[in-house]
Amino acid sequence: MSQKAHTVRTTSALVGGWLLFFVLWTLFLLGWGQGEISILDASIAALTVTGSAAILSPLVWKLTERFEWPGTVTFAFCMTHIIAASIFSIVWTVLAPTISLLLSGESLASLEWDPGIQSWRLMMGVWLYVIVAGLSYTARISSRLRLQQEKAQQAETLAAKANLAAMKNQLQPHFLFNALHSISSLIDTDAERASEAIEKLGDLLRYTIADKESDMLELADEWQFVRDYVDLQKLRF
Repeated sequence: MSQKAHTVRTTSALVGGWLLFFVLWTLFLLGWGQGEISILDASIAALTVTGSAAILSPLVWKLTERFEWPGTVTFAFCMTHIIAASIFSIVWTVLAPTISLLLSGESLASLEWDPGIQSWRLMMGVWLYVIVAGLSYTARISSRLRLQQEKAQQAETLAAKANLAAMKNQLQPHFLFNALHSISSLIDTDAERASEAIEKLGDLLRYTIADKESDMLELADEWQFVRDYVDLQKLRF
């Protein structure tokens, strides 16, 4: 997968995740309000929660890049995220009601700072930080594993090509001499096998010429090359 495709996929997943969170939070508010809150009001309230968290999420994403998930969780790693969660929660607690007032058209002067409500918002801000940071680390670890898998597959492909190239390099005069000598010995004893061996040798030579002219060859052709090569080697024993 190209870097551009990976970026598009990651962005789509993030947008889809926030939309899902918005829908779920709207449904939660509708259920919690038990008919006393309209769909519009619930949607606006959900938008303030998800929108403000989404605005802050790129900062959390960058933080997870700066402080990668360690093999063993350290005290410094925990303290970093505790401090970051506290800052995120405070900023979100201020940002969410501000966005709500702006969407409703009310003045910022009407903003209320009830201690009970603010405590609940601070706790919710920490909860949102944990979700965003957790998803960020999950995405990064998944991407890292994908890259490792791609590198492993590339290494296997290179190893297979190296082995195939080694066999091709043996199609030198020494190999041809041995193959022709073996075929000549079969002509008098087993003409049918000798004819098949000549065809296989011809296929090997044609494949070698085609491989030099083009880098794009079918896997089936390479597999047939290996089989023909092994069959010719068996003639010597």
